[in-house]
Amino acid sequence: MTILVIDDDETSRVLVVAALEQLGMRDIVVAVDGERGLRQYDRMAVKPETIVCDIYMPNMDGIEILGALEQRQFQGGIVLVSGADQEMLELAQLIARSGSMKLLGAVAKPVSSEALAPLLGRPVIS
Repeated sequence: MTILVIDDDETSRVLVVAALEQLGMRDIVVAVDGERGLRQYDRMAVKPETIVCDIYMPNMDGIEILGALEQRQFQGGIVLVSGADQEMLELAQLIARSGSMKLLGAVAKPVSSEALAPLLGRPVIS
C-alpha cells in the first residue's frame, strides 16, 4: 500500500511516518506542504491508496487539497490530521464528506499508530 503524507510540520511528519511504519507500511511518500503534496501526487505513476493530510498548512491547506484531489478523481482513502480543536476536525470531516472523497477519518495530533490502525484496517506491530 502506497501512502502519501502531506504535512508542513516536520515533527508531525516524522510522527506520522513512524506510526505508519509501526503498522507495517513501507511505501511512504512525504511532502512538506500542500502545493508540493499535490505536485508529488501528480508525478506518481501509481497513485497512493491513502493520503494522510494535515488540515492547516500555508499556501494550500488540506481542504484545498481535498478539492484538487476530487477534481483529479482520486479514488483512494483520506485521513485528515490536525492540531486544531475537535470542532475543527469535525468541520473538516463534514467538508470532506460533502464531496465524493472517501474519508477514512480524522485524527488529532500527535498522530499515533493506535489512532491510525482502525482507519487503515491494520494491526499495530510491536
